[in-house]
Amino acid sequence: AGSVVFVSPVNKWQAMIIDQAVDIFRAQEGPEPVMTIPGNGYSRLWAGLYGDILALGAYVENLVLYDLSTGECIGTLDTGAMCMRIQFSADGKHLIAFSGMSEDVSVISMENMAIIMRIPVANVRSVYNDLQVGFNKEGTEAIVLYPDGHADVGLLYPDLDSLVNKAQQYTK
Repeated sequence: AGSVVFVSPVNKWQAMIIDQAVDIFRAQEGPEPVMTIPGNGYSRLWAGLYGDILALGAYVENLVLYDLSTGECIGTLDTGAMCMRIQFSADGKHLIAFSGMSEDVSVISMENMAIIMRIPVANVRSVYNDLQVGFNKEGTEAIVLYPDGHADVGLLYPDLDSLVNKAQQYTK
């Protein structure tokens, strides 16, 4: 299957998925990995990097988060398995992951590692390899982009008060 390389936005870390194991490199520090996250019995599919945080998706496993500064696993998120698309928002406050197994996209608040939104994905089998997920540049919208060009959008709010104020506008 070969290997896949993921690079952090600030070019601090690089993660190379080689089937089950993941080699971690510090960018511009030489050709040897600084650590290896061992295999878990399942093929690793995709990764996302922001700061010192690595999010890993596997074929049969929920999304797992690692702190690369310590090498420790810091948690598992109930996203469902087969996460082929994982991305952090530009400010690192949110993480979005598409799970082919649960047939939805999860949006996670990195402040408390809680899933704050789920967006169902229609026709998963036909879009699995081509579906894209991400955020608008302001970080206020979680976007699921289908291969035919249409999108599902989830609105994100920086705090509970903003969300309550927006909801009140609709109930007046």
